[in-house]
Amino acid sequence: MKRQLHESPELIAKLDQYQEDAKVTLLKNDTRSWIRGHLPTGTCDLTQLAARLNCDKRTLQRRLERELSCRVSDLVNNVRAEMCLPLLESGVFPMQAITEQLGYATSGNFSHFFQRRFCYTPRDWSRLAMTA
Repeated sequence: MKRQLHESPELIAKLDQYQEDAKVTLLKNDTRSWIRGHLPTGTCDLTQLAARLNCDKRTLQRRLERELSCRVSDLVNNVRAEMCLPLLESGVFPMQAITEQLGYATSGNFSHFFQRRFCYTPRDWSRLAMTA
């Protein structure tokens, strides 16, 4: 962006910060959106995401660590946590369908994840949601 000579240093600093924040937000939102779309297909991994973002997977790891202070696995787990709650609380979907939607090979893997994350089993959470 071309800058005018009469712009104050404070304005320039604010603009630079705004642009940097916008890039970070875009990276986070784009990555999370991609993860949501690829969890059910089983193609949600670092290599695929790096190819999507047109960079090397190690470069992507460094960029996520630097800009978002996280790893791809952290983003995947956060997206899974966001996705699983409405599915469980609806009471409509069988556990196997939720497991597949979240990209887990077995319902046991999903159950272990859920218990670590929320301190309840998925079935107990569903029952609590139905009584609330």
